[in-house]
Amino acid sequence: PLGNGIDALCESLSKNASGVQYMSEWDEVNGLKARVAGVVKDFDPSLINRQYRRTMDKVAQMCAKSLEEAIAMSGLDESVISRASTGISFGSAMGGLETLYEFSSSIYKNNGFKNVNATSFLKFMSHTVSANLAVMFGVTGVNIPTCSACTASSQAIGTAYEQIKIGNADVMLCGGGEGLHYVQAGVFDSMGATATSFNDRPSAASRPFDESREGLVVSEG
Repeated sequence: PLGNGIDALCESLSKNASGVQYMSEWDEVNGLKARVAGVVKDFDPSLINRQYRRTMDKVAQMCAKSLEEAIAMSGLDESVISRASTGISFGSAMGGLETLYEFSSSIYKNNGFKNVNATSFLKFMSHTVSANLAVMFGVTGVNIPTCSACTASSQAIGTAYEQIKIGNADVMLCGGGEGLHYVQAGVFDSMGATATSFNDRPSAASRPFDESREGLVVSEG
């Protein structure tokens, strides 16, 4: 939401920018109170080789590009990534939700599996991110998907640390991501876990680094 790549992200943060916007396409969704979201803009999936992209939902595609940049910044070469002592741990709460919604809707509409895409499961399975990334980057070591809702990504980092600590790996690629769909927004909306008072001012819905935010207490030391 704040830019593709670390440079664009840092620039947006330095300008106190907000990537949250009003989701007008959600206006037709009955009962949905929150209508704001952080949307990744200007993402070009064609930058990923079709050989790998054809089994990826958007969530895996975005994670693939971010991991590609992370590997480049780390200085690790292909020989290190592909060795058995290098593993991967990536998290996603609900996998490829966009594909899952389309898949389920098609089955319901047709009362069967007519015209179902053969790669759909590979796109929406809960471990779609870690599985697709392992194939794309040639990871042959330990592969651990994490699916613990809001903590999926942080759990992936902790799990990666543990794998190195206990000697299962020397290097771990770790992180996570989530797709964007009103179904997911609705799930958290129904639990009272979404911002519902910012539909008319979306940029104020999430500003964790804004020291001018009303009510913010900054502790130094």
